[in-house]
Amino acid sequence: MNSSNYFSRWFFGFIVLSLLWLAFTFPFSLAELYTGLAIGAFISLFTAKYFEEFGISSFAPSKILGLLIYIPIILWEIIKANIEVAIIVLSPSLPIKPAIVTAKTKLKSDIGKMFLANSITLTPGTLTVDIIDDTYFIHCIKIDKTDEKYAIDSIIGKFEKHLRRFVK
Repeated sequence: MNSSNYFSRWFFGFIVLSLLWLAFTFPFSLAELYTGLAIGAFISLFTAKYFEEFGISSFAPSKILGLLIYIPIILWEIIKANIEVAIIVLSPSLPIKPAIVTAKTKLKSDIGKMFLANSITLTPGTLTVDIIDDTYFIHCIKIDKTDEKYAIDSIIGKFEKHLRRFVK
């Protein structure tokens, strides 16, 4: 690993760890800020080699903007799914049609696939059961169709198009 690549990975780890430190110690004093920066720098020295897919390029403005746009989208989908599941649970007939559907993703990076799987699982009523290569196996509490096109459009599609803004 060349030195500029190592520095890029170290810097990424330093920023992430420092921001986590600040988030967990809020409100913070100046001494806590310095402590967090020192700990972030120290730990990043030993973990930089593990940041295979990240580096300075992860801080590209377009990727940060894509992530910032994605956060309200996933929150909105979670709220809608909570309401749908609450209606199902409160319904006297409990109208469920559970099924496991398969859907292929166009995302290529492991981090992109992980974001997609977690987005699906965080949304009530759906659960990512398994991922094999580019194929997701998703359990749905209520689904009208079990074909792959429907699963891609209704489950994966709403997340995947937004995830492509900041992951591959």
